[in-house]
Amino acid sequence: MPPPSVVPVARDWETPGVFGINKREAHVKLRSYAAPAEALRAYTLRDGKETSTRLQALNGSDWAFQLYAKPEDVPREVLMGMATPSQGWAQIAVPGSWELQGHGSPQYLNFDYPFPINPPFVPETNPTGVYRREFPSVQPQGGTRSFLVVESADSAVYVWLNGRCIGYSQDSRLPAEFEVSCALLPPGGGTNVLVLQVMKWSDGSYLEDQDMWRLPGLHRSVYVLHKPATHITDFAVQTPLTFDDKAKLTDARLEVQVDVEVDDQSGPLESLSMIARLYRQDTDALVRGDTSLTAVYGQSPVHMTEAGLTPLWTARNQAEARGRTGRGARAKFSMDAMILHGAGRPAQLWSADRPHLYLLTLSLVDARGSALEHEACQVGFRTTSVRNKKLVHNGWPILIRGVNRHEHNDRTGRTVSFASMLEDARLMKRLNFNAVRCSHYPNEDAWYEVCALIGLYVVDEANVETHGFDATLSKPELNPTAAPAWLAAVVDRGVRMYERDKNHPAIIMWSLGNEAGYGAAHLAMAGYLRARDPSRLIHYEGGGSRTPATDVICPMYARVHQAEELAGNADDPRPVILCEYAHAMGNSSGNVAEYWRAFDGVEGVEGGFVWDWADQALLKAGTKGGAELQYWAYGGDFGETHHDAQFCLNGIVWPDREPHPCAWEFKFLQRPLRITACPATSKHMAVEVASTTPFGYTCEIAMRVTLQRAEGVKVLTDGELGPTRVRDCEEAEYIDMDFGWLGGIDPRSAGPDDIVNVETYLTKPTLWAEAGHTLQYDQIPLSDWAKPYAAWLATQAPQPPQAAAPKANVPPPVESEEGEEGKEGEEARAGPTFRVCPDTGALVSFCDPVLGELLAAPVVPCLYRAPTDNDRGGSGGTSHAARWRLAGLDRLRPEPGSVVVAADEADASHVRVTFVLVPRPAQAGEEEEGVIVEGVGVGERLAARTGSPKRARRPRAPSPPSRQALRASR
Repeated sequence: MPPPSVVPVARDWETPGVFGINKREAHVKLRSYAAPAEALRAYTLRDGKETSTRLQALNGSDWAFQLYAKPEDVPREVLMGMATPSQGWAQIAVPGSWELQGHGSPQYLNFDYPFPINPPFVPETNPTGVYRREFPSVQPQGGTRSFLVVESADSAVYVWLNGRCIGYSQDSRLPAEFEVSCALLPPGGGTNVLVLQVMKWSDGSYLEDQDMWRLPGLHRSVYVLHKPATHITDFAVQTPLTFDDKAKLTDARLEVQVDVEVDDQSGPLESLSMIARLYRQDTDALVRGDTSLTAVYGQSPVHMTEAGLTPLWTARNQAEARGRTGRGARAKFSMDAMILHGAGRPAQLWSADRPHLYLLTLSLVDARGSALEHEACQVGFRTTSVRNKKLVHNGWPILIRGVNRHEHNDRTGRTVSFASMLEDARLMKRLNFNAVRCSHYPNEDAWYEVCALIGLYVVDEANVETHGFDATLSKPELNPTAAPAWLAAVVDRGVRMYERDKNHPAIIMWSLGNEAGYGAAHLAMAGYLRARDPSRLIHYEGGGSRTPATDVICPMYARVHQAEELAGNADDPRPVILCEYAHAMGNSSGNVAEYWRAFDGVEGVEGGFVWDWADQALLKAGTKGGAELQYWAYGGDFGETHHDAQFCLNGIVWPDREPHPCAWEFKFLQRPLRITACPATSKHMAVEVASTTPFGYTCEIAMRVTLQRAEGVKVLTDGELGPTRVRDCEEAEYIDMDFGWLGGIDPRSAGPDDIVNVETYLTKPTLWAEAGHTLQYDQIPLSDWAKPYAAWLATQAPQPPQAAAPKANVPPPVESEEGEEGKEGEEARAGPTFRVCPDTGALVSFCDPVLGELLAAPVVPCLYRAPTDNDRGGSGGTSHAARWRLAGLDRLRPEPGSVVVAADEADASHVRVTFVLVPRPAQAGEEEEGVIVEGVGVGERLAARTGSPKRARRPRAPSPPSRQALRASR
């Protein structure tokens, strides 16, 4: 019996309880490979192209498109595919946004909604794009069931195929899948006509108020997946790990459950079986560019097992259960991963520093031993938990060196290519990031596979943000997440995120959304995720970052001392991980080192995620002086009057991924090694090298050590590290040099500009960098080796006495005389002269005997500067610039009678001017600001100091699970 045809009679796009009609239940991405080689080839991840012959891609630029003012304007014959595209229709590319292809204008908003808040209603004028695509019917071998997948429709979509309305969907960042087996024409029966009616706004838009360009369209792929009548509907992979109190692995298992829908024509259930094969992926082969299957996966799997199927009604996708014959069944596997590579050789674990991966293939086999289809996924043996204010991964505490990332391309908006995903991940690694937060929605499926391969921890975030309901983030009851009518819609987004992404090894946390208040929906979503996945944590900042819904305290833009105070609360065992910090807008990130002193030195402050990765500008064509040009446009540049200007430009890289200057600061602070001068008790000129990660660094690295002085640079040593290559943080490495290399330079008398530079670089290529890439660059004062040099010198033959250092050139005392404009000082009779006003203390003249007067105006004290973008922004309606103006720093002047000008008694060559600065009265346009209230980041208050932060210079290696080992020598 075919699925019923939907006839839209209600305004589904304004009904919170309707967010899917005839939409299949969420599951992992399925590809129905016809042969194992197709699956193996897909996960070499070289170009992102699908390899399944049963996947019929509908992407391309041959879609017909028509834009209407509102959904009701679309003629029914157009939706039914009976109207042939003619005048008024255009060609458009899918995936992509129609506003970036000449149909409408983009709009950037931070948290304002683009329409009046009146939930669940949206404006009557609601731009509606109609996409039309003709495609042939095919019947791949073994495929008799067909499913249409629209991976991203912003914000709601009706699906029509061959004149029938198939279904409806909301949630613009997760797939909408519909069974179309009975709606497709048979092979040879003609051409199928697919029509997608996409509404720019829906009640779902109230849940998608993220800080981004509001771009409607089809941002990801559209395809038809053909599967056999009996087929895999979903599968789940878990890797339970057990560690002792020294973080040694004591037990590891691979547990898999596979859900199958069994057609009644397939015979008895006992005639079917499932075969699981586990392959180890050799990344060295991928680095070499050898993508042959035997090079990447070996001659045979490291483990293979077979299991039968048992009846289970939930294993059948319930979206098509009514009216269909068939049964649900499940196969279950539990493999001992302690002997994957032979006796005593357990599975290699996955972490961002050591991203060891396996590939699991699942083959559904019939009674004849023939495979009906194959599915596959990456496997990384991993588990993440919280213990004693630490984020623990695979038994060891880790520090988050994270960044927030929107899906954004300056040419295609929310549509990002596989190549751009790969380059983003590689550049993050080159800048020493180890984690990324998917802000603020689930990303394209391939992104998680790239992160697992390259080595990045991921926070996966539900597509829920309602910031515009509560601009100050202080009244959670105003948000839809607190309203019963919206409960199902909100929770569905978290459920579907998990069910699609549950097998991705890079994910260590599930996020319940962003800036969406706090209500029953969050607790319900958290309960579902905790019950389904004990190997990962829950993250949510809304409602104050310390609610029962979250497993980590994750404030937004908390100041350094506030993060320390939160970590000092002895009654809360959760670590503090800043979900956003160091807002990188404009000239910014100048104090990021302060955060890193806390990350490195305060127990319980376990890192954070920079906001954010890339400037969200869009490339626009224009003219200047008659010449055509292209430039990066932001809010207001497309003629929109309601926008948030340049607030979308807060990345650490430009839109084309060229790093900003602050990116190099992050790279330095997040460097994986801590390199210092050898201990004072040593008799060698050596550097001590300690890893900042418990998993060590798998790359082969070398060091180039040079001495930098005013007269030039001298190479001291250049070579590979020892054979251990800084494998973990339990024990430091020492790189010896010879004091004789200094050529008689004495560190005891070294000046501040005498610096030893240590450049650490890769000696071999990796998946994310070429050989020679500079991993980090450290500078150590030569004077740090003063004591070791003295100890070494005592072992050497007597040295001739050093010549006395020349005396410094001390300027003569100031000779002053009263002048009409102030006191005159002459540092030398033929030297410069200056004048200081006795009434204001201003330097009114500085005259060089050759160049003449150097000042165009008097030099006066100024404690104010031009505010940057970040200075003008702030939580609760306040800002740094407002605080400065409230204090009168923008209008200071010397208090009359307070100025004293005199020769400095301690140094006769200087003039000392003392005065008291007071603000002059505010003039028009300089109104004083109101009362300043300090918040803990965004949306919460710190009622009182919750505890004293624990600071310690920790010894190198007590018990491995502690952060003491991790943070040694920082």
